Amino acid sequence: MPYPTPTQYTEALQHPRTALFDLELKQGTVSLTPYGVPRPICGNFAVAYTVQVGSTKHAVRCFYRQSDKLEQRYSAISRKLKSLGGPYFAEFEFQPHGVRVGAESYPIVKMAWVEGQTLGTFVEERRGNKSELQRLRASMLRLATDLKTYGIAHGDISADNLMVNLGGRSLRLIDYDGMFVEELRSLGSSELGQRHFQHPGRNQQCWDAGLDQFSFIELYVALLALEADPGIWDDTDSGDFIVFNARDLADPSNSDTFKALMGVAGVAEEAERFAEVCKDPYDSIPSLEEFLAEASKPPARVDLPEPMRGLKYSSDVPVIDASDFAACLKHVDQRVELVGKVDEVRNVHSSDGDHYVFVSFGNWRDDHVQLNIWSQGLVATVKSPAVSWRGEWVSTVGVLRSGKSGDHTNLSVTITDLRQVKKIGQVEAEHRLGSWAVPEPVKVSSRTEPVKAPTRNRAIVEAMKSARPNA
Repeated sequence: MPYPTPTQYTEALQHPRTALFDLELKQGTVSLTPYGVPRPICGNFAVAYTVQVGSTKHAVRCFYRQSDKLEQRYSAISRKLKSLGGPYFAEFEFQPHGVRVGAESYPIVKMAWVEGQTLGTFVEERRGNKSELQRLRASMLRLATDLKTYGIAHGDISADNLMVNLGGRSLRLIDYDGMFVEELRSLGSSELGQRHFQHPGRNQQCWDAGLDQFSFIELYVALLALEADPGIWDDTDSGDFIVFNARDLADPSNSDTFKALMGVAGVAEEAERFAEVCKDPYDSIPSLEEFLAEASKPPARVDLPEPMRGLKYSSDVPVIDASDFAACLKHVDQRVELVGKVDEVRNVHSSDGDHYVFVSFGNWRDDHVQLNIWSQGLVATVKSPAVSWRGEWVSTVGVLRSGKSGDHTNLSVTITDLRQVKKIGQVEAEHRLGSWAVPEPVKVSSRTEPVKAPTRNRAIVEAMKSARPNA
């Protein structure tokens, strides 16, 4: 039986007393948008809602994508984490019949709310504070070491799944859908993690306690780079990734980022060693401790020729022109990347003082596509969308939802963190829209050499150039 869509969950949770089975959650208040409907926070597998019960806040995760043996996985993960205790994990409860949508019941995860900032938001705001980045690096090393000692892996270490508190001294993990514990070894992997933080050779056969090793090394080197030069954040267009993107990881020899970092004092040697980790087989990835222990050894030199242009844009989700309403309409309730030129920015203040921003890619009085940015996504940021955004090209990833405004339909992605929205140039926008290809699965086992980036001879490059005259 397929799971409901995010829209169906949102409609059901307008009435939490009848939709939710949990006696505590029934008494709660669901966080709402300015339209008075539950505010969804969409991830790869589930959509989350904030439920306040008295002074206690919960995250309620409702699944809209199938995951193999979901209850068995969460039961095993729960047993393992309870046996460990420790400061890194949020209390949660898997409820196989947690929410009613229509006549059917579906599973939810009821999780204690984790305070703090996502790793991506913290790093963006603190990238000029060397001492806080150093504390964050130290915390990350402790987390990586402890997870290795525990014999478990989170499976999706990324900018969004690590919560930072106490100025970088505290890290907590959220979203346990892809977690590895020994009891689950026979089930295999249920997901591959966010591409910007994963080894190019990771595939479904990669399923062990070392899943997080590559992600921790990548983030550690990225933090070193930002300590050495905070401007690297903007130079690399960081946002949904931190310094390194999936294209850098897949082909470090032709990466502008790797080439630049190898000329930066304080990170050059680590960048060279990390480039080698990207190019080596998945099975040879060291732990973060082992990677740092290599600091005293001279790194192998990585040949970095002048970067080659013309690589197809790789994305885990469909890339759609936000100005093409008909094309977007075909992807309602799906996770997509919207790329579009901003037509209008509207700032709205409610009677209770909350601030909301609507970024439209067409005339908002007609059928159109827009970004809904609630007050939560505007807190503690210096880059709130303004009228000056008109005419700018932006990209964002999220679940596309449909709503009505008078007689017109608006399709929208809800933004809860402005890192979801990235300004890009027209050339990059045309590149993403004109050359997007579904990524090929990496057909290697965890015991073999990963597939390298495809050979790009002159004929292929010239063909791509002719297809994109402005590239």
